[in-house]
Amino acid sequence: MNTNLKISKVTKIYPGCVANDNVSLEFNSGKIYALLGENGAGKSTLVKILSGVIIPDEGEIYLNKNNLKLNSPLDAKKNDIGMVFQHFNLFETLSVFENLIIDSDEERESLREKIDSIMRKYNFSIDSIPEIKGILTDGDEFKILKVIAALENDDFFENKLKAISLKGNDIYLNITDFDFDIRFGNEFQLKNKLNMLKGFYIYQYNNSSNKKYKQVDLVYNNRLIAIKN
Repeated sequence: MNTNLKISKVTKIYPGCVANDNVSLEFNSGKIYALLGENGAGKSTLVKILSGVIIPDEGEIYLNKNNLKLNSPLDAKKNDIGMVFQHFNLFETLSVFENLIIDSDEERESLREKIDSIMRKYNFSIDSIPEIKGILTDGDEFKILKVIAALENDDFFENKLKAISLKGNDIYLNITDFDFDIRFGNEFQLKNKLNMLKGFYIYQYNNSSNKKYKQVDLVYNNRLIAIKN
């Protein structure tokens, strides 16, 4: 079935600014359209109107000749209209799964089955994604992701990182089989730090019956300190 989406005479005015002025456009399925314009031309406003994020002051939206009243993104979603935002819009205190289902009224288990099905289809898994504790700034996120990527791309540590957090300037790791957090320091010299951590992990695992530690620090000059109970 062919789909036709039409914007007719849409206007959106903000104090001191006319974002969209009597705009009319028409889109048909099977094609990719590019909306071009300078910064401030009103492109984002128009697309947000289409996805229910912004309500126009004037004008109409039609889907297959049926008039649409989009008062929210949920209204748009019910009509199979969605927007991929330029910048991520996530609730940082929620899990990946909770962010995925936040605007759905379906049962959680039903949604989990759908998500699992999609991940299997594309051979993708989020089971091994570690818990990121605390609320991070943009700069902190880069540091954390750099360390996560280093561990997940290491054959030895792949899927072993359970949780990661930032306390002050130090990154802390929680690794499988360790019942304490490891002070990892900063995000630099990762290869050396992972090699030291790997050696300690193997030593601890092979001597678990008589070697108990309550803390492991990888300090800035790349020395490893293990403190016994």
